[in-house]
Amino acid sequence: MNRTFLSSLSVGVLGAVGLAGCAGPTSYKPTKVPEPVAVKVEDFTADTVLPAKVGDTWNYEYESVTQTSAGQKREAGKMKFSIDVVKDTSRGKELSLAISKDGEVQDKQIWVVDAKGITQLTAGMQNKPFNPPQPLLLLPIKDNMKFQWKGSGICPDGNPGEMKVMSEVRGSEPIDTAVGKDTALAVESNTSFKSTKLTALLGITTWYKPGVGIVRLKQALVARGGNVVTTLKLISGPK
Repeated sequence: MNRTFLSSLSVGVLGAVGLAGCAGPTSYKPTKVPEPVAVKVEDFTADTVLPAKVGDTWNYEYESVTQTSAGQKREAGKMKFSIDVVKDTSRGKELSLAISKDGEVQDKQIWVVDAKGITQLTAGMQNKPFNPPQPLLLLPIKDNMKFQWKGSGICPDGNPGEMKVMSEVRGSEPIDTAVGKDTALAVESNTSFKSTKLTALLGITTWYKPGVGIVRLKQALVARGGNVVTTLKLISGPK
């Protein structure tokens, strides 16, 4: 995956505490909060892997920590992903995404969702294409399945260049989001790239949930002179 961030809506369940009159502590009966149910790979289809309607929006908390020889810098705020345009094409639904950080559009991307999975066609404000298109998740999904991509396009630092991505499906994992605990399908992707300005490594773990899409994300960019670790946690997703 390139510079993409998405996460999943988790609904927290609060147990009710019942107190009757002036009863003593023995009348307290806590309600057990059910554990999130593990996701199943067979639940991911072209219709459930990612919502694909105009107006669908994902809102996230983000935190970014930059470490260099000069010290550490932390940044936190809100990010929003929104689908502006959906086109039915011969290869599936083509989605135009706008990615905003603290209310300002930072990136635009075009994805295709079909029976083969999720494929990213472009990145950058000018929608620069990947050559060939870059697979983000393949269908049908199998635990421990691996896939790879090699090509050119906008690199994770925002400049054009060459990339190689190795991805592996890790399976269902427990996660935390901005609204509580959940489970989601983890996909780990490791990218090596050389842009016009930087040679570096990018590791991304993306967690997907059927009917929601990407529910959490953590990425680490490692380059000469420092590293940047960014985490996204979903606040709310498509209704």
